[in-house]
Amino acid sequence: MFKNSRISAAFSTLCFVLLIFSGLAFKCNLDDQNDTNRQPAPGKTGRTKATVVLLVRHAEKAAEPENDPELSVTGQVRALHLAQLLENKNIGAIFVTSYRRTQETADPLASKLGLTPNVSNDPNAIAEAIISEHEGETVLVVGHTDTIPQTIRQLGGNITPIADSEFDNMFIVTIPANDSATKVERTKY
Repeated sequence: MFKNSRISAAFSTLCFVLLIFSGLAFKCNLDDQNDTNRQPAPGKTGRTKATVVLLVRHAEKAAEPENDPELSVTGQVRALHLAQLLENKNIGAIFVTSYRRTQETADPLASKLGLTPNVSNDPNAIAEAIISEHEGETVLVVGHTDTIPQTIRQLGGNITPIADSEFDNMFIVTIPANDSATKVERTKY
């Protein structure tokens, strides 16, 4: 993974520290709503099971190459942290875009769970697949500052824009089993 042993040692140390403190850093309480907007999810009528969709922006990326960079060391650590946080959350499906940074963000979790991420650059298609094929499941979507809000809107929610400097947001979209409104929560991880 790393060509330089000093970088590898630093990465290992940083991972260890993050793993120790991850339990304190992640809080996912669905009763505390920081950014909640409720609307019915499209195509939700007749649903018998609630669906939970976790949406994150890709982790921090390297500066080069400009068109499709890999994750930076910080981003690789964040991806490992995400995997550790979600490995016991019964994730049934993972969606990523065709860009390396989203795929590398999801890879540690996908590997742990034995899942092959679904690749799509279309937020509408992602939302439609979640609603039609993953009822009752918990699904992870790794996207971008523009695709995450679009996907949330297609699922029946709404959020404020994501800044280019923000990599630690997790949006929890709950599509209820009944005809009640979709719930969106913004938290940090």
